[in-house]
Amino acid sequence: MAYGPNQRQLNPDPLLTNVLVENANVGGWLGPMLSAIKPVGRDFVRYGKKDTKTLLSNFRSTLRAPGSRANLLPRTVIEWLTSLVTEDAVRVEYTEEDVAEAVSVAQPRVDAARQIANILMFGQELAVAELFKPAGFAAANKTAASGLWAGSTAKSLYDVESAKAVVAERSGVEPNYIRIPRKKIAAWIGSDEIQKNPQGVYSEMMRGVLAGGLPQTFLGLKILIGTVRNDTTATGALSPSFIWDRDTLANTVHVGYSPTLAGGAWDGDSPAFVGQFENQMRGTAFAANEYLSPHFQEDGVHIVHGNVRRSAPQVFNAELCFAITGV
Repeated sequence: MAYGPNQRQLNPDPLLTNVLVENANVGGWLGPMLSAIKPVGRDFVRYGKKDTKTLLSNFRSTLRAPGSRANLLPRTVIEWLTSLVTEDAVRVEYTEEDVAEAVSVAQPRVDAARQIANILMFGQELAVAELFKPAGFAAANKTAASGLWAGSTAKSLYDVESAKAVVAERSGVEPNYIRIPRKKIAAWIGSDEIQKNPQGVYSEMMRGVLAGGLPQTFLGLKILIGTVRNDTTATGALSPSFIWDRDTLANTVHVGYSPTLAGGAWDGDSPAFVGQFENQMRGTAFAANEYLSPHFQEDGVHIVHGNVRRSAPQVFNAELCFAITGV
């Protein structure tokens, strides 16, 4: 498998329809970081959707008269939901002739497994990105930028700090990431707000730019830049775009909290904006198995079959992400 610099991405075969990822990506796949994953041993899961207002009630009001029973706190679970772990599957075929012409006997098998893993990962990435479109956010969870993050209009410091405050106030959790469209980075870094700042407020970010070419953190938030590319044209001339720079996502910044970025695994219950449940009962999520065609003696076809058993991303806590539109 060909992994990228961040050890999280698989580099697809450039000829694979609808999937193009450059070898020098730093951002790569964002789905597993933004949408926490919980392994489960069955095809469905039940989880409790909690009322955050109840969780943030006044716990100090516990005084009681001598001999009285303890005060009863209201139940936090207001709704039980069931999620089905869906299955997607693809296969790649190659022949004995491909094996004979390959550099090594393992090359066709490795190429097939890589294509399968990437097309399945691509599908999940696209599903996660769809949930981050600002059109699906409530009015209280999004706002327009104070000005374009470019030239003399940028007020990113104000916009991001305001978004952080909303997330913290409404959820009780401090955000830990900011997702920025890849194509907005250059104009943002070149804005008057950053370039003409005499106090060095942005030195943290600029050190990352000078060292790695892309900013790494901003105002204490991990910067996430999705650079998985796709093309909506199956054949003909390519006009690729980033999954995370499509439609309104191309002009939207997200500030939020992810338990994955907090350094731990997700238990399927603790705060997360979106989460996925993954059935690993039959091995890893992106399993690839090889077997021979039933007519192998005639056609010499090898079949590499792969599947992913993971729930479509679901919104668990809308208060843990805030969208800044029109950047």
